[in-house]
Amino acid sequence: MPIFHRTLDRLADFIWQGRKVTLRFTADYRMACVTLPLIKKLLADSDDGETYRCSIAHWHLNERPPLHIHRGEVSTVRIDGPLQNAGTSYLPLGGLIESPGVTAHLDPIEADRLDRWVQEAVERAIRDWIIEHGLYDQPRPRREIDRRRADRAVVARWVTKQFGEPEPVQPFDSRNMPEPDANGIVLWGCDATHRASNSGTHLTHGCIQHFSGFDGMRIASRQTRLGQNSANPPFHAMANSISAGAVR
Repeated sequence: MPIFHRTLDRLADFIWQGRKVTLRFTADYRMACVTLPLIKKLLADSDDGETYRCSIAHWHLNERPPLHIHRGEVSTVRIDGPLQNAGTSYLPLGGLIESPGVTAHLDPIEADRLDRWVQEAVERAIRDWIIEHGLYDQPRPRREIDRRRADRAVVARWVTKQFGEPEPVQPFDSRNMPEPDANGIVLWGCDATHRASNSGTHLTHGCIQHFSGFDGMRIASRQTRLGQNSANPPFHAMANSISAGAVR
């Protein structure tokens, strides 16, 4: 039945791409004050909304709510909550290590120790960066960012610095749009409007199993760039196994 329901839902998405639903929640007033702004951010039909949804899409794959997820080049450490009162301190419920060829569960003590080690390493890296770039000697700017001015300007400056001036954009011609592939999904595009209207072009608009395998494939591709190809098969397998778990 769940597969049948998902098929009908995908079919409805294809037929009524602009359909809207009304969500109603009943919550404690205190919790509602905190969660309502978060819900609005998650439901935003924009690049921001897609990013917010991607950042938490892995939540439903974990049996416990994660306190921290530390990511390396090819390895990941997950620290599981909720925190538990351990007398004089609080400890996580456990943790999980995933690395090429390794999957290891951590008990509360091990998870707490590794969490602290990773946080100390991050703190050292941040302070080294501050010293290297002389940030202590620079005036402290405001924390807030003017999104209307900063976002696109920062990316444009970075692209120009890395690759030079971009080539002129050719006028849009709808007659040159790509034809649908064998599955009826338009080929991958770069335009945000196109991605939002096509469930096959963005991780948060397609089936969650596509997103679930994406993270494993991403870190596997990093390993490829490092020249350690022997780690690729385990992560391809891990991505597939996570994807299979998402459909259950």
